[in-house]
Amino acid sequence: MSSPVAAVQDMSSLLAAEQLVVAAVINSAQQFEVVSQIIGSSDFTDETMRLLWDTVAVFREEGKPIDMPILAMAMEKSKRWKALRIKTPPLEYIAALCEVTCAYSNTKTYAESIKNASVDRQLLDFTESVKDVVYSGEVTEADEKLATVHSLLEPLSNEQPSGFITAKDAGFNTVKLIIDQHERGSAMAGLPTGFRDIDARLGGLMDSDLILVAGRPSQGKTTYAMNIATNIAKDKPVQVFSLEMPYEQLMKRMISQFSGINLRDIIRANLDEQSTSRLFVAGKKIAEMRMMIDDQGGLSVDQLMMRSRIEARKERPGAIVVDYLQLLGGKGETRNLEIGYVSRRLKQLAKEMKCPVICLSQLNRNLEQRPNKRPMMADLRDSGSLEQDADVIQFIYRDEVYNGDDSDLPGITEIITEKFRNGEPGTDYLETQLEYSRFADMSGPLPEPKERKPSSSPSNNLTNILNGNSNSALHDMRTFS
Repeated sequence: MSSPVAAVQDMSSLLAAEQLVVAAVINSAQQFEVVSQIIGSSDFTDETMRLLWDTVAVFREEGKPIDMPILAMAMEKSKRWKALRIKTPPLEYIAALCEVTCAYSNTKTYAESIKNASVDRQLLDFTESVKDVVYSGEVTEADEKLATVHSLLEPLSNEQPSGFITAKDAGFNTVKLIIDQHERGSAMAGLPTGFRDIDARLGGLMDSDLILVAGRPSQGKTTYAMNIATNIAKDKPVQVFSLEMPYEQLMKRMISQFSGINLRDIIRANLDEQSTSRLFVAGKKIAEMRMMIDDQGGLSVDQLMMRSRIEARKERPGAIVVDYLQLLGGKGETRNLEIGYVSRRLKQLAKEMKCPVICLSQLNRNLEQRPNKRPMMADLRDSGSLEQDADVIQFIYRDEVYNGDDSDLPGITEIITEKFRNGEPGTDYLETQLEYSRFADMSGPLPEPKERKPSSSPSNNLTNILNGNSNSALHDMRTFS
Protein backbone atom coordinates (compact mmCIF):
# COMPACT_ATOMS: atom_id res chain seq x y z
CA MET A 1 0.00 0.00 0.00
CA SER A 2 1.45 3.34 -1.04
CA SER A 3 2.22 6.03 1.54
CA PRO A 4 0.31 9.33 1.65
CA VAL A 5 3.39 11.10 0.29
CA ALA A 6 3.55 8.70 -2.64
CA ALA A 7 -0.16 9.19 -3.21
CA VAL A 8 0.35 12.93 -3.45
CA GLN A 9 3.24 12.45 -5.82
CA ASP A 10 1.05 10.23 -8.03
CA MET A 11 -1.68 12.87 -8.36
CA SER A 12 -2.07 14.19 -11.86
CA SER A 13 -2.09 17.73 -10.53
CA LEU A 14 -1.91 19.73 -7.36
CA LEU A 15 -5.61 20.41 -7.79
CA ALA A 16 -6.43 16.95 -6.40
CA ALA A 17 -4.60 17.73 -3.14
CA GLU A 18 -6.36 21.09 -2.85
CA GLN A 19 -9.74 19.42 -3.40
CA LEU A 20 -9.05 16.83 -0.70
CA VAL A 21 -8.04 19.49 1.83
CA VAL A 22 -11.02 21.76 1.11
CA ALA A 23 -13.42 18.81 1.37
CA ALA A 24 -11.87 17.92 4.73
CA VAL A 25 -12.23 21.41 6.22
CA ILE A 26 -15.86 21.65 5.02
CA ASN A 27 -16.68 18.41 6.82
CA SER A 28 -14.62 18.93 9.99
CA ALA A 29 -13.89 21.96 12.19
CA GLN A 30 -11.05 20.00 13.78
CA GLN A 31 -9.40 19.47 10.40
CA PHE A 32 -9.60 23.20 9.72
CA GLU A 33 -7.78 23.92 13.00
CA VAL A 34 -4.98 21.54 11.99
CA VAL A 35 -4.65 22.56 8.35
CA SER A 36 -4.97 26.33 8.87
CA GLN A 37 -1.71 26.24 10.85
CA ILE A 38 0.05 25.02 7.68
CA ILE A 39 -1.57 26.77 4.71
CA GLY A 40 -3.53 29.89 3.93
CA SER A 41 -5.57 31.35 1.11
CA SER A 42 -2.53 32.43 -0.94
CA ASP A 43 -1.19 28.86 -1.06
CA PHE A 44 -4.00 27.61 -3.34
CA THR A 45 -3.55 27.54 -7.11
CA ASP A 46 -7.20 26.95 -8.03
CA GLU A 47 -9.43 30.03 -7.64
CA THR A 48 -12.53 27.95 -6.82
CA MET A 49 -10.70 26.08 -4.05
CA ARG A 50 -9.35 29.39 -2.73
CA LEU A 51 -12.86 30.88 -2.64
CA LEU A 52 -14.28 27.87 -0.80
CA TRP A 53 -11.36 27.92 1.65
CA ASP A 54 -11.83 31.66 2.34
CA THR A 55 -15.54 31.19 2.97
CA VAL A 56 -15.06 28.19 5.26
CA ALA A 57 -12.34 30.11 7.12
CA VAL A 58 -14.70 33.00 7.87
CA PHE A 59 -17.35 30.64 9.26
CA ARG A 60 -14.86 28.59 11.28
CA GLU A 61 -13.03 31.59 12.73
CA GLU A 62 -16.30 33.24 13.76
CA GLY A 63 -17.54 30.01 15.34
CA LYS A 64 -20.55 29.77 13.04
CA PRO A 65 -21.96 26.39 11.96
CA ILE A 66 -21.32 25.38 8.36
CA ASP A 67 -22.46 22.50 6.17
CA MET A 68 -22.95 21.96 2.45
CA PRO A 69 -26.33 23.81 2.16
CA ILE A 70 -25.04 26.82 4.18
CA LEU A 71 -21.86 26.98 2.08
CA ALA A 72 -23.90 26.67 -1.11
CA MET A 73 -26.11 29.61 -0.09
CA ALA A 74 -23.01 31.67 0.61
CA MET A 75 -21.70 30.87 -2.87
CA GLU A 76 -25.00 31.90 -4.48
CA LYS A 77 -24.53 35.36 -2.96
CA SER A 78 -20.81 35.57 -3.77
CA LYS A 79 -19.65 37.86 -6.58
CA ARG A 80 -16.42 35.88 -6.74
CA TRP A 81 -18.39 32.66 -7.41
CA LYS A 82 -20.36 34.35 -10.19
CA ALA A 83 -17.14 35.69 -11.70
CA LEU A 84 -15.82 32.09 -11.97
CA ARG A 85 -18.76 31.26 -14.31
CA ILE A 86 -19.19 27.72 -12.96
CA LYS A 87 -22.17 26.13 -14.69
CA THR A 88 -22.83 23.54 -11.98
CA PRO A 89 -25.12 24.85 -9.19
CA PRO A 90 -23.22 25.53 -5.93
CA LEU A 91 -24.88 22.80 -3.86
CA GLU A 92 -24.33 20.15 -6.53
CA TYR A 93 -20.70 21.27 -7.00
CA ILE A 94 -19.93 21.18 -3.25
CA ALA A 95 -21.65 17.81 -2.80
CA ALA A 96 -19.55 16.33 -5.58
CA LEU A 97 -16.41 17.85 -4.05
CA CYS A 98 -17.13 16.40 -0.64
CA GLU A 99 -17.48 12.94 -2.12
CA VAL A 100 -13.72 13.14 -2.74
CA THR A 101 -12.69 12.03 0.71
CA CYS A 102 -9.52 10.81 2.32
CA ALA A 103 -8.48 9.54 5.73
CA TYR A 104 -8.29 12.56 8.01
CA SER A 105 -4.93 11.30 9.25
CA ASN A 106 -3.57 12.13 5.78
CA THR A 107 -5.04 15.64 5.47
CA LYS A 108 -1.99 17.21 7.11
CA THR A 109 0.26 15.52 4.55
CA TYR A 110 -1.77 16.92 1.68
CA ALA A 111 -1.69 20.38 3.24
CA GLU A 112 2.10 20.16 3.56
CA SER A 113 2.38 19.24 -0.11
CA ILE A 114 0.29 22.30 -1.01
CA LYS A 115 2.54 24.47 1.15
CA ASN A 116 5.71 23.06 -0.37
CA ALA A 117 4.41 23.77 -3.87
CA SER A 118 3.43 27.27 -2.81
CA VAL A 119 6.91 27.99 -1.44
CA ASP A 120 8.44 26.66 -4.67
CA ARG A 121 6.30 29.09 -6.68
CA GLN A 122 7.24 31.98 -4.42
CA LEU A 123 10.93 31.15 -4.71
CA LEU A 124 10.64 31.08 -8.50
CA ASP A 125 8.87 34.44 -8.40
CA PHE A 126 11.63 35.67 -6.07
CA THR A 127 14.27 34.55 -8.55
CA GLU A 128 12.57 36.50 -11.33
CA SER A 129 12.33 39.56 -9.08
CA VAL A 130 16.06 39.32 -8.32
CA LYS A 131 16.76 39.26 -12.05
CA ASP A 132 14.66 42.40 -12.44
CA VAL A 133 16.67 44.14 -9.69
CA VAL A 134 19.95 43.16 -11.36
CA TYR A 135 19.06 43.95 -14.98
CA SER A 136 16.53 46.78 -14.76
CA GLY A 137 19.14 49.42 -13.94
CA GLU A 138 16.76 51.14 -11.53
CA VAL A 139 18.95 50.23 -8.54
CA THR A 140 22.67 50.87 -9.05
CA GLU A 141 24.42 50.75 -5.67
CA ALA A 142 25.50 47.30 -4.45
CA ASP A 143 24.26 47.79 -0.88
CA GLU A 144 20.92 49.05 -2.13
CA LYS A 145 20.58 46.03 -4.43
CA LEU A 146 21.26 43.67 -1.53
CA ALA A 147 18.77 45.50 0.69
CA THR A 148 16.12 45.34 -2.05
CA VAL A 149 16.69 41.62 -2.55
CA HIS A 150 16.54 41.00 1.19
CA SER A 151 13.24 42.89 1.44
CA LEU A 152 11.83 40.68 -1.34
CA LEU A 153 12.83 37.55 0.57
CA GLU A 154 11.64 38.83 3.95
CA PRO A 155 7.95 37.85 3.54
CA LEU A 156 9.07 34.27 2.90
CA SER A 157 11.61 34.07 5.73
CA ASN A 158 9.30 35.74 8.26
CA GLU A 159 6.30 33.53 7.50
CA GLN A 160 5.51 31.55 10.63
CA PRO A 161 2.60 29.14 11.18
CA SER A 162 2.06 30.38 14.72
CA GLY A 163 3.59 32.92 17.11
CA PHE A 164 1.95 31.42 20.19
CA ILE A 165 3.64 30.08 23.29
CA THR A 166 1.61 28.22 25.89
CA ALA A 167 0.89 29.95 29.17
CA LYS A 168 2.67 27.05 30.87
CA ASP A 169 5.92 27.59 28.94
CA ALA A 170 5.69 31.38 29.14
CA GLY A 171 5.11 31.26 32.87
CA PHE A 172 7.93 28.79 33.48
CA ASN A 173 10.41 30.87 31.44
CA THR A 174 9.44 34.09 33.20
CA VAL A 175 9.65 32.57 36.68
CA LYS A 176 13.11 31.22 35.80
CA LEU A 177 14.24 34.69 34.73
CA ILE A 178 13.04 36.19 38.02
CA ILE A 179 14.71 33.43 40.09
CA ASP A 180 17.98 33.84 38.17
CA GLN A 181 17.87 37.59 38.75
CA HIS A 182 17.20 37.05 42.47
CA GLU A 183 20.09 34.60 42.79
CA ARG A 184 22.41 37.12 41.17
CA GLY A 185 21.33 39.55 43.87
CA SER A 186 20.56 42.16 41.19
CA ALA A 187 17.65 44.56 40.97
CA MET A 188 18.27 44.82 37.23
CA ALA A 189 16.53 42.59 34.76
CA GLY A 190 18.23 44.22 31.78
CA LEU A 191 21.68 45.36 30.67
CA PRO A 192 23.35 47.92 32.96
CA THR A 193 23.91 51.37 31.50
CA GLY A 194 26.75 52.09 33.91
CA PHE A 195 24.85 54.99 35.48
CA ARG A 196 23.59 54.28 39.00
CA ASP A 197 20.40 56.36 38.99
CA ILE A 198 19.46 55.49 35.41
CA ASP A 199 19.79 51.78 36.19
CA ALA A 200 17.76 52.21 39.38
CA ARG A 201 14.94 53.78 37.38
CA LEU A 202 14.94 51.50 34.32
CA GLY A 203 16.19 48.26 35.88
CA GLY A 204 18.66 48.12 32.98
CA LEU A 205 17.98 48.09 29.25
CA MET A 206 15.51 45.35 28.35
CA ASP A 207 15.73 42.95 25.42
CA SER A 208 13.53 43.91 22.44
CA ASP A 209 13.09 47.49 23.70
CA LEU A 210 13.46 50.53 21.45
CA ILE A 211 15.08 53.29 23.54
CA LEU A 212 14.88 56.77 22.04
CA VAL A 213 17.43 59.32 23.30
CA ALA A 214 16.55 62.79 22.06
CA GLY A 215 17.99 66.26 22.50
CA ARG A 216 19.02 69.46 20.80
CA PRO A 217 22.60 69.83 19.46
CA SER A 218 25.48 70.09 21.98
CA GLN A 219 23.52 68.38 24.75
CA GLY A 220 25.63 65.19 24.72
CA LYS A 221 23.40 62.60 22.98
CA THR A 222 26.23 60.72 21.29
CA THR A 223 28.41 60.82 24.42
CA TYR A 224 25.59 59.45 26.56
CA ALA A 225 24.81 56.63 24.10
CA MET A 226 28.47 55.69 23.63
CA ASN A 227 29.08 55.68 27.39
CA ILE A 228 26.28 53.12 27.68
CA ALA A 229 27.59 51.18 24.65
CA THR A 230 31.11 50.91 26.07
CA ASN A 231 29.73 49.67 29.38
CA ILE A 232 27.73 46.93 27.66
CA ALA A 233 30.59 46.04 25.29
CA LYS A 234 32.73 44.88 28.20
CA ASP A 235 30.60 41.71 28.30
CA LYS A 236 28.33 41.59 25.25
CA PRO A 237 28.67 42.42 21.54
CA VAL A 238 27.45 45.89 20.56
CA GLN A 239 26.70 47.07 17.03
CA VAL A 240 27.17 50.82 16.52
CA PHE A 241 25.75 52.52 13.42
CA SER A 242 27.28 55.99 13.22
CA LEU A 243 25.59 57.63 10.25
CA GLU A 244 27.00 61.11 10.91
CA MET A 245 30.36 60.69 12.63
CA PRO A 246 33.27 58.66 11.14
CA TYR A 247 34.74 55.95 13.32
CA GLU A 248 37.94 57.97 13.91
CA GLN A 249 35.93 60.65 15.74
CA LEU A 250 34.15 58.04 17.84
CA MET A 251 37.49 56.46 18.72
CA LYS A 252 38.98 59.81 19.79
CA ARG A 253 36.02 60.31 22.11
CA MET A 254 36.38 56.82 23.55
CA ILE A 255 40.12 57.34 24.08
CA SER A 256 39.36 60.57 25.93
CA GLN A 257 36.70 58.78 27.99
CA PHE A 258 39.07 56.03 29.14
CA SER A 259 42.32 57.98 29.37
CA GLY A 260 41.06 61.12 31.08
CA ILE A 261 42.90 63.18 28.48
CA ASN A 262 41.04 66.30 27.38
CA LEU A 263 39.32 65.64 24.05
CA ARG A 264 40.68 68.90 22.67
CA ASP A 265 44.24 67.73 23.34
CA ILE A 266 43.56 64.39 21.65
CA ILE A 267 42.12 66.09 18.57
CA ARG A 268 45.20 68.34 18.37
CA ALA A 269 47.60 65.50 19.31
CA ASN A 270 48.83 67.75 22.15
CA LEU A 271 50.37 65.03 24.31
CA ASP A 272 53.14 64.82 26.86
CA GLU A 273 54.92 61.66 28.01
CA GLN A 274 52.33 60.89 30.70
CA SER A 275 49.44 61.45 28.29
CA THR A 276 51.04 59.13 25.74
CA SER A 277 51.20 56.35 28.33
CA ARG A 278 47.55 56.86 29.24
CA LEU A 279 46.70 56.88 25.55
CA PHE A 280 48.06 53.34 25.10
CA VAL A 281 46.27 52.10 28.22
CA ALA A 282 42.99 53.48 26.83
CA GLY A 283 43.71 51.85 23.48
CA LYS A 284 44.15 48.49 25.17
CA LYS A 285 40.79 48.84 26.97
CA ILE A 286 39.08 49.67 23.69
CA ALA A 287 40.72 46.70 21.96
CA GLU A 288 39.23 44.37 24.56
CA MET A 289 35.70 45.61 23.89
CA ARG A 290 33.19 43.59 21.89
CA MET A 291 32.12 46.44 19.65
CA MET A 292 31.58 46.69 15.91
CA ILE A 293 31.22 50.10 14.23
CA ASP A 294 29.55 50.80 10.88
CA ASP A 295 30.10 54.44 9.90
CA GLN A 296 28.56 54.26 6.43
CA GLY A 297 26.42 57.36 5.86
CA GLY A 298 23.26 57.59 3.80
CA LEU A 299 21.85 54.20 4.78
CA SER A 300 18.19 53.36 4.57
CA VAL A 301 16.69 51.62 7.58
CA ASP A 302 16.30 48.46 5.46
CA GLN A 303 20.00 48.54 4.59
CA LEU A 304 20.84 49.01 8.27
CA MET A 305 18.73 45.99 9.18
CA MET A 306 20.41 43.91 6.49
CA ARG A 307 23.89 44.88 7.77
CA SER A 308 22.85 44.13 11.34
CA ARG A 309 21.60 40.67 10.34
CA ILE A 310 24.79 39.87 8.45
CA GLU A 311 26.92 40.82 11.46
CA ALA A 312 24.56 38.91 13.77
CA ARG A 313 25.35 35.69 11.89
CA LYS A 314 28.88 35.99 13.29
CA GLU A 315 27.80 37.09 16.75
CA ARG A 316 24.33 38.07 17.92
CA PRO A 317 24.39 41.58 19.43
CA GLY A 318 23.68 42.37 23.06
CA ALA A 319 22.71 45.92 22.05
CA ILE A 320 22.51 48.13 18.96
CA VAL A 321 23.19 51.90 18.84
CA VAL A 322 21.93 54.09 15.97
CA ASP A 323 23.20 57.67 15.64
CA TYR A 324 20.85 59.10 14.50
CA LEU A 325 17.28 58.36 13.39
CA GLN A 326 16.66 61.31 11.06
CA LEU A 327 19.63 60.32 8.88
CA LEU A 328 18.06 56.97 8.03
CA GLY A 329 16.09 56.68 4.81
CA GLY A 330 12.64 55.13 4.90
CA LYS A 331 9.49 54.70 2.85
CA GLY A 332 6.56 57.10 2.77
CA GLU A 333 5.08 59.91 0.74
CA THR A 334 5.71 62.47 3.49
CA ARG A 335 8.56 62.97 5.95
CA ASN A 336 6.26 62.02 8.84
CA LEU A 337 5.33 58.73 7.16
CA GLU A 338 8.99 58.06 6.32
CA ILE A 339 10.11 58.60 9.93
CA GLY A 340 7.20 56.46 11.10
CA TYR A 341 8.40 53.66 8.83
CA VAL A 342 11.94 54.00 10.21
CA SER A 343 10.82 53.84 13.85
CA ARG A 344 8.63 50.78 13.22
CA ARG A 345 11.49 48.98 11.50
CA LEU A 346 13.89 49.77 14.35
CA LYS A 347 11.38 48.37 16.83
CA GLN A 348 11.09 45.30 14.60
CA LEU A 349 14.91 45.00 14.64
CA ALA A 350 14.93 45.11 18.46
CA LYS A 351 12.40 42.28 18.61
CA GLU A 352 14.14 40.26 15.91
CA MET A 353 17.57 40.53 17.57
CA LYS A 354 16.08 40.22 21.07
CA CYS A 355 18.25 43.09 22.30
CA PRO A 356 17.78 46.79 23.14
CA VAL A 357 18.14 49.25 20.27
CA ILE A 358 19.31 52.69 21.43
CA CYS A 359 18.41 55.26 18.79
CA LEU A 360 19.34 58.95 18.97
CA SER A 361 16.93 61.56 17.67
CA GLN A 362 16.84 65.26 16.97
CA LEU A 363 14.27 67.62 18.47
CA ASN A 364 12.36 70.45 16.85
CA ARG A 365 14.10 73.78 17.12
CA ASN A 366 10.79 75.36 18.20
CA LEU A 367 11.64 74.61 21.82
CA GLU A 368 14.36 77.28 21.57
CA GLN A 369 11.57 79.87 21.54
CA ARG A 370 10.19 78.82 24.94
CA PRO A 371 11.38 80.33 28.24
CA ASN A 372 11.75 76.81 29.66
CA LYS A 373 13.69 74.82 27.09
CA ARG A 374 13.40 71.43 28.73
CA PRO A 375 12.19 69.04 26.02
CA MET A 376 8.69 67.58 25.89
CA MET A 377 7.04 64.86 23.81
CA ALA A 378 5.71 67.45 21.37
CA ASP A 379 9.31 68.39 20.51
CA LEU A 380 10.08 65.03 18.88
CA ARG A 381 10.93 65.82 15.32
CA ASP A 382 8.98 64.77 12.21
CA SER A 383 6.64 62.08 13.56
CA GLY A 384 4.22 61.30 16.34
CA SER A 385 4.84 57.60 15.73
CA LEU A 386 8.17 57.88 17.57
CA GLU A 387 6.24 58.27 20.81
CA GLN A 388 4.16 55.20 19.99
CA ASP A 389 6.95 52.86 18.87
CA ALA A 390 9.54 53.58 21.57
CA ASP A 391 9.45 51.68 24.86
CA VAL A 392 11.63 54.28 26.58
CA ILE A 393 12.01 57.94 25.62
CA GLN A 394 14.74 59.98 27.28
CA PHE A 395 15.51 63.66 26.76
CA ILE A 396 18.94 65.13 27.48
CA TYR A 397 18.97 68.66 28.83
CA ARG A 398 21.89 70.82 30.00
CA ASP A 399 20.62 74.01 31.57
CA GLU A 400 24.00 75.72 31.34
CA VAL A 401 23.86 75.58 27.51
CA TYR A 402 21.01 78.10 27.62
CA ASN A 403 21.57 80.00 30.86
CA GLY A 404 25.37 80.02 31.09
CA ASP A 405 26.74 81.31 34.39
CA ASP A 406 23.20 82.03 35.56
CA SER A 407 22.26 78.32 35.45
CA ASP A 408 21.02 76.67 38.64
CA LEU A 409 22.60 73.39 37.47
CA PRO A 410 26.14 74.15 36.27
CA GLY A 411 28.06 71.06 35.22
CA ILE A 412 24.95 68.88 35.54
CA THR A 413 22.98 67.08 32.82
CA GLU A 414 19.34 66.13 33.26
CA ILE A 415 18.25 62.76 31.85
CA ILE A 416 14.49 63.18 31.58
CA THR A 417 12.80 59.79 31.16
CA GLU A 418 9.54 61.05 29.69
CA LYS A 419 8.16 57.65 28.69
CA PHE A 420 8.84 54.31 30.36
CA ARG A 421 6.51 51.55 29.29
CA ASN A 422 7.37 49.35 32.28
CA GLY A 423 7.80 51.88 35.06
CA GLU A 424 7.62 55.43 36.35
CA PRO A 425 8.99 58.34 34.30
CA GLY A 426 11.12 60.97 36.02
CA THR A 427 14.35 62.96 35.93
CA ASP A 428 17.80 61.78 36.94
CA TYR A 429 21.02 63.80 37.07
CA LEU A 430 24.55 63.15 35.85
CA GLU A 431 27.74 65.13 36.25
CA THR A 432 28.81 66.57 32.90
CA GLN A 433 32.38 65.78 31.87
CA LEU A 434 32.16 66.38 28.14
CA GLU A 435 35.78 67.53 27.99
CA TYR A 436 36.50 63.84 28.60
CA SER A 437 33.57 62.61 26.48
CA ARG A 438 31.73 61.15 29.42
CA PHE A 439 29.07 61.58 32.04
CA ALA A 440 29.41 60.39 35.63
CA ASP A 441 27.15 59.57 38.57
CA MET A 442 26.40 62.48 40.88
CA SER A 443 28.99 62.66 43.67
CA GLY A 444 26.80 64.84 45.88
CA PRO A 445 23.43 66.59 46.15
CA LEU A 446 22.08 69.06 43.61
CA PRO A 447 23.26 72.64 44.19
CA GLU A 448 20.90 75.13 45.78
CA PRO A 449 19.19 77.53 43.35
CA LYS A 450 21.09 80.78 42.97
CA GLU A 451 19.73 83.88 44.65
CA ARG A 452 17.98 86.17 42.27
CA LYS A 453 16.10 89.43 42.62
CA PRO A 454 12.57 88.46 43.67
CA SER A 455 9.75 89.16 41.29
CA SER A 456 7.47 92.10 42.10
CA SER A 457 4.55 89.92 43.12
CA PRO A 458 3.88 86.33 44.11
CA SER A 459 1.19 86.30 41.47
CA ASN A 460 3.96 86.31 38.88
CA ASN A 461 4.58 82.67 39.81
CA LEU A 462 1.48 81.65 37.88
CA THR A 463 2.71 83.58 34.85
CA ASN A 464 6.12 81.92 35.10
CA ILE A 465 4.56 78.46 35.27
CA LEU A 466 2.19 79.13 32.37
CA ASN A 467 5.15 80.38 30.33
CA GLY A 468 7.08 77.23 31.16
CA ASN A 469 9.63 79.08 33.34
CA SER A 470 9.44 76.57 36.18
CA ASN A 471 12.92 77.39 37.54
CA SER A 472 11.94 81.04 38.05
CA ALA A 473 8.62 80.05 39.58
CA LEU A 474 10.34 77.64 41.98
CA HIS A 475 12.80 80.35 43.06
CA ASP A 476 10.02 82.90 43.61
CA MET A 477 8.00 80.46 45.70
CA ARG A 478 11.03 79.80 47.89
CA THR A 479 11.63 83.54 48.23
CA PHE A 480 8.10 84.24 49.43
CA SER A 481 7.84 81.20 51.70
